[in-house]
Amino acid sequence: MTGSRATRMRRVAGGVIASAAVAFTTALLPTATAAAQPLDPAASPVTIQASCHVGQVPIVLANTWVRQGPGLGSPSLYTLTVGAGYRITAGPIDNDGIRWWKGHGNGLADGWTPEYNLSCR
Repeated sequence: MTGSRATRMRRVAGGVIASAAVAFTTALLPTATAAAQPLDPAASPVTIQASCHVGQVPIVLANTWVRQGPGLGSPSLYTLTVGAGYRITAGPIDNDGIRWWKGHGNGLADGWTPEYNLSCR
């Protein structure tokens, strides 16, 4: 194979691989509009079923603050890191467009964390 033909074939192969990687990555990414829509139970006649329940110990999916109350404006008590367990003791309460569960990390004080950071979905 001549040098120019081999170079052309590498370029074509590289382009195909790059296109496939972009298509695959794009298909896996959620749309920005879907993530931006808050829960508003008053605006919808549909009842949203809770996926967590009291007594469950889900894993924390992302570093998350455990807050004094169920809301984004409530002061944080402490941070749980990815992979930590969170024992649910009460809830849910819907506030700020988010479903909140009361509970605690191992041996820590009870506080509130958003359901989207818990693995019980």
